Amino acid sequence: MSYRLKSVLFTSLFVLFAMLSTLKVEAAFFDPKLKWYTLQTEHFNINYHEGEEEIAQRMALITEKVYDKLSPTFRWKPWGRTEIVLTDTTDITNAFTSTLPYNYIILFINAPVGESTLNYYDNWLEDLFTHEFTHTLHLDMYGKVAKPFRWILGRIVTPNGLTPAWVREGIAVQQESLTGRGRSNNSYSEMMLRTDILNDQFLSLDQMAGLQFDWPASNAGYIYGGKFWTYLAEKYGYDKVTEFSHRYSDSMWLFSLNNKAKKTFEKKSFYKLHREWKEELKQKYAQEKQTLEAKGLTSLKSIKHMDGIVDHPTVSPDGQYIIYSQSDVHNKPEIRRMKIDGSEDELIHKGRIGTQYSFSPDGKKIVFNSVGSYKHYYRYNELFVVDLETKKLDQLTQGVRAFHPDYSPDGKKIVFVANKLSSTRLYLWDVEEKKETAITPQEDFVQFSNPRFSPDGKQIAVSVWRNGDRDLYLYNLDGTIAQQITNDPAIELHPIFSADGKNLFFTSDKSGITNIYRYRMGYEKVEQITNVLNGVFQPSLTKNQIVVANYYGKGFDIQSLDYDPDALAFETASVAKLHCHKKSSAVESKSNEGITASVLKSAESDLQHGVKEEEFLTKSSLSETAEAELDQELKVKKYNPFRKLFIPRYILPNIYFGDSVTLTADIGSNDPLGRHLWRGGINYRFDANFLGGQFLYSYNRFRPTIYATFFDYVADYGAIFDPNERYFEERKRAAFGTSIGKGVHGLTGYYYFENRSEHSGIPEDLIVPTLGNFSGFGVTYTMARVNKFPASISLEGGPRFISNFEISDSALGASDANEQVILSGDLREYIPLPMNGHVLALRAAGGYAWGDQQLQGTFRLGSPLGEGTLTAITPRLFTLRGLPEITFSGEKAVLLSGEYRLPLIYPQRGAGTTPLHINKLYMVFFADYGTVVNDDVTFDKFLLGVGTELRGDFVIGYGLPITGRLGYGIIVDGREFITGLTDPITGSDIKYGTLILTLGTSF
Repeated sequence: MSYRLKSVLFTSLFVLFAMLSTLKVEAAFFDPKLKWYTLQTEHFNINYHEGEEEIAQRMALITEKVYDKLSPTFRWKPWGRTEIVLTDTTDITNAFTSTLPYNYIILFINAPVGESTLNYYDNWLEDLFTHEFTHTLHLDMYGKVAKPFRWILGRIVTPNGLTPAWVREGIAVQQESLTGRGRSNNSYSEMMLRTDILNDQFLSLDQMAGLQFDWPASNAGYIYGGKFWTYLAEKYGYDKVTEFSHRYSDSMWLFSLNNKAKKTFEKKSFYKLHREWKEELKQKYAQEKQTLEAKGLTSLKSIKHMDGIVDHPTVSPDGQYIIYSQSDVHNKPEIRRMKIDGSEDELIHKGRIGTQYSFSPDGKKIVFNSVGSYKHYYRYNELFVVDLETKKLDQLTQGVRAFHPDYSPDGKKIVFVANKLSSTRLYLWDVEEKKETAITPQEDFVQFSNPRFSPDGKQIAVSVWRNGDRDLYLYNLDGTIAQQITNDPAIELHPIFSADGKNLFFTSDKSGITNIYRYRMGYEKVEQITNVLNGVFQPSLTKNQIVVANYYGKGFDIQSLDYDPDALAFETASVAKLHCHKKSSAVESKSNEGITASVLKSAESDLQHGVKEEEFLTKSSLSETAEAELDQELKVKKYNPFRKLFIPRYILPNIYFGDSVTLTADIGSNDPLGRHLWRGGINYRFDANFLGGQFLYSYNRFRPTIYATFFDYVADYGAIFDPNERYFEERKRAAFGTSIGKGVHGLTGYYYFENRSEHSGIPEDLIVPTLGNFSGFGVTYTMARVNKFPASISLEGGPRFISNFEISDSALGASDANEQVILSGDLREYIPLPMNGHVLALRAAGGYAWGDQQLQGTFRLGSPLGEGTLTAITPRLFTLRGLPEITFSGEKAVLLSGEYRLPLIYPQRGAGTTPLHINKLYMVFFADYGTVVNDDVTFDKFLLGVGTELRGDFVIGYGLPITGRLGYGIIVDGREFITGLTDPITGSDIKYGTLILTLGTSF
């Protein structure tokens, strides 16, 4: 029997499912075997794991130094100590700052590789912390009108958080760059702006927010934002950065960027300031172009160009092929091979790409590095080998943290760089024995990049960062320095020998633009080989060609230039005198490694008394700053997760849209390592005039996660008893369980107790619905092998599957009349079509309930409600478009859905400085075929709804992604079951179709 239900979406359940999903992601973020400690300074709690003791001591000094510099600059002192988490569990360079539930910074201490946009720094840890603590001060500040809101709602009130990335990240980059290093002073940033100006594609203010997926994507907020705020500070005064920050944070007139700009920058809006900045850059780069053209620009020939990025070109030993990386916004990244002229382009491997490739001497294999998961808790670089004939991929290393590999000329060894604790070393991998051996001793904060063997296999050319400079060195295989090639403030990378070993080519930005240079072995000079406007990188050689990755403004492509091995390719090349020579003694060679004068003075004595070279380096690697740190008497305690766990510091309001509007207000907290998390609050549903509550606790140190929840909410069944009154049912549900996920699989098991009672809407003398207690066990299994790329309008791939089994029994606490066994499942497949972005989406879902029948039904059918930000559906709701609301219920449900999803346009634009950005608009043609019944499932009881939708992917508030849907659906089969129903939006009979206006995607 089918029942007409006006609506039964339990919007407050969104909170439950969202939190459970979060638990699966956040569970045991750190290895539970790690021992953690807390080092306390005046303004910070520095939480670190074993092995990071010296780093933590350094950070104790750095944090207070940065505090003393930035707090007066921003005229702000955060209340209490800021929590800092140091971790060396990943080879990804990153950090994160939050003001919820308290001021919190996590620092992944891995230093950036040479070719990173972050590669221009004096002290990596200090620069990194400067950037993040700028965020803390900027986001934490409030005053004047905002002050009472902060007192009432707590730390959720952070006005400066409601600014675009070019403000938030731009100010942080501007502060990190005040030392003369940092991203605002990097030649890479200059290259991006110079190229955009010369190509007439300079980003507007809305594009600077970095919300688009095309190049430079999120980097726009950092690069453009940092350069813009540096310009504003230099022209209008450095104090204006602070003044603007305070004006914005003192107000609750949200998104009023230009109002505050006019009060700060001589009555000029950001639009006018942006135009002035652009005009200055036009003049600057026009003059640079004129100067470079007068010298003669290098002629480059295109080999491979596409909309996206193709880089890391590596020429095969016979000079016939190029291996390269390819990535775009529509597909997985690829390793590809092509002929030297760009023909015969073929896929070698999909899904992993490297940052340096090397051919085996016979040209049959390549070795590269890629980041992957290690023991679940770590994200490390490892070495991989691909057989170019079979295209089989093999992983060489496990947990070694290896990157930038290069085969030896005899193919028996592979040199690579290994990372640990923000420092790196050179290693050799024995191909036959399959084990690694260290070449160089451990030196604190030394960074190696791009090692390459000499043709005779006796030396290794490598880029080395020491004490602020990134220079080129020649190392012997025993780890001693044979020669320092360059000694200047420029960034030198990607050395590569000519086949005869007489020349060493590399990249350098010594002219302000990254070009190719040559060092002639045995001579004390370097020669500039190219003269380009943009920048060329990653040289690879044939007998008479240099293949390079060329920056063209929207990414990189592969180009080449001819050269004569015995002459300069760039006739007006600059010649630079080297400031170093071959060294004959250990002491002399170490003098070029940045050893301080005081240490160097005692070096000879140490060596004369038999100190081993490795011990000498370890001893001398401690700078005067480090020694000062170690001398401090700082309190170190075992990590205590309960220190800040129980005191809530905010009230978080939220709103959820479904068949009704539900408001929630939550408080909560978690410890810095995320081991314990709790949230609790109230929810109010408008149409039921009902006030309920919710609570969640999770313990996430181990796998699996353990959690407990409580929810008090109402379910809306519509006018099933009285045509003039809707029936609402109150449900109090408590549960505790455990959840585990590994890779694509997830499993959750739980015990629950739920009490159902009447809230309103039952007339007298009528049979009441199924009420009382439901209690038992449940298991949920999930599996997902889907992808979503930056330009995707849909998930792609599959399958994606979720199943739930739940049993309610009197022996487990249920009422005698409420014994049930319920099974449901949902299988989805997203088939990418040949045209980029086009997807055929398919769904098969259903449910079956055995045992005591619920008068109000177990499963529901109807409505166009979607899944996504600010909206969600329960797993027992099966949406069928053409029905304007949830209309039928029963104990058995089947739903089949299909959609053809096709992109229309990709605006990738915002409305100036307003908090609205549109990324994608696309069309969907759909068909939903389903039923929900109590008796046998037969095709004569199915409904078929068809229609079309216009969808858009938006970003609101400078950071909240949402999907909106506007469409039309109509029931074309089974119309006899919908007689008399009307569309609540238009008021018309639904036999003429219904209007779809909602958030979220269908499935």
